[in-house]
Amino acid sequence: MARRNAGGKPTNLEPRDSVVAASSHFVFQIGGNVLAIVAVWTALAGLLGVTGTMGSGWQGRVVGAIVLFAASGLFWLGKRMAIENRVMRRRRD
Repeated sequence: MARRNAGGKPTNLEPRDSVVAASSHFVFQIGGNVLAIVAVWTALAGLLGVTGTMGSGWQGRVVGAIVLFAASGLFWLGKRMAIENRVMRRRRD
């Protein structure tokens, strides 16, 4: 029989120093999530370019590969912004 883990209790959250600091982190978190969404749509366009569905010839494939690379950078930046600027951080107990 499986044991129940202690993970059912609420997570300990540590508030930020001030309301202004928390709100600025909230703005960065929203910005990071928006960047991640834009990166997914950009990657879709790049993937269509690489497969030859969008664009023509080898130039379309090269542009698609460049767009895919740019989308991965955007996704990394958005994820980093969203994770590092959480309004409430987890406590290290």
